[in-house]
Amino acid sequence: MFTRTDLLDGVKVLDLSRIFTGPFCTQILADLGADVIKVEPPKGDDTRKWGPPFITEELSTYFVTVNRNKRSIVLNLKTEDGMEKLKKLISWCDVFVENFRPGVCERLDLSPEKVWEINQRVVYVSITGFGSEGPYKNRASYDIIAQSESGIMGITGKRNGEITKVGVPIGDISGALYAVIGILSALRHVEKTGKGIYVETNLFSSLVSWLTYQAANAYVTGKDVSPLGTAHSNIVPYQAFKCKDGRWLSIAIGNSKHWYRFCKAIGKEELLVDRRFSTNALRVKNRDALISMLCNVFKTRTRAEWECVLVYHDLPVGQVRTPLEVIAHPQVEALDQLFFFEYPYSKSKVPMFRLPLSFSRGNEKPWLPPPLKNQDEEWIFRNILGENSEDVRG
Repeated sequence: MFTRTDLLDGVKVLDLSRIFTGPFCTQILADLGADVIKVEPPKGDDTRKWGPPFITEELSTYFVTVNRNKRSIVLNLKTEDGMEKLKKLISWCDVFVENFRPGVCERLDLSPEKVWEINQRVVYVSITGFGSEGPYKNRASYDIIAQSESGIMGITGKRNGEITKVGVPIGDISGALYAVIGILSALRHVEKTGKGIYVETNLFSSLVSWLTYQAANAYVTGKDVSPLGTAHSNIVPYQAFKCKDGRWLSIAIGNSKHWYRFCKAIGKEELLVDRRFSTNALRVKNRDALISMLCNVFKTRTRAEWECVLVYHDLPVGQVRTPLEVIAHPQVEALDQLFFFEYPYSKSKVPMFRLPLSFSRGNEKPWLPPPLKNQDEEWIFRNILGENSEDVRG
């Protein structure tokens, strides 16, 4: 598995985004081989200082996880010089990515129409919190707001307990993934027509699309969905159980064959003849009675012991792991998904996960560590802008 492949070699991306969604989107493109230039304001991307932990004063571990394989240049877009240089970079690029609030790019004279006047083949990508239309379009938004408004947080948490957000920024990640899908589709359009196209997505809509069967369940029954902890609204048993050693193990009994083998494996064959649990529909109906029994069963052995038993019976089972346990996961090692980088001026060693894709063809492309602020100014001035940065400053 490559750290960076060359499949998008030749695709040039101008990245004006910051925080997480846009940078994660452009990092995926960079991992696939695109040349990405990250344009930062004089203060830099906010996430450079989101810590601790830090590698340097302006390089947080948060920042480095979504900004590898990019080059950085600082441009002050409030100045005529900064805008002139940006326009030259627009002439160079194939994809223009921004995640400002609606209206900001228009005020900067960077609307899609203005960008296409400079380069008619540009794929113009806008990522916002709530989209460019509707009563919420001007609201400030971060991932937690998207999780709240989309309904995701409302169905996440302990049963009869407090709601909670998902432990990673799924709104940001979802928006980034949809943006990548849009960009790759748009590049195909440009290839066929020679004309640029506008691509828009937002965190709110991205997460709303994830509601799928939960929204359908609520609409059909007329009853709103409530948090179920680790359990599933349509399948039982399908959740995590606490074991004898206090650790948690997840199981997923998805069909009648699983149910038969599961009852045999845990030594509770009497459940097979209990009419309350003979079908999944009945198990959903009688969830509380069944789960109460199973909680007591799982308390009789350790997590490792139960895992061995259930794997032996070819059942879907997984340990509930911490991030440190995942970093040491044997399957992560087998898939060669983890790699580390070290900056020469820092003792910090930061783990990263490779793009979870493999291809039958393609070559390794040189890997670029996450950039220091304005690190690549000289390279960009010489190779793209055709200028010498020292001469310009002087």
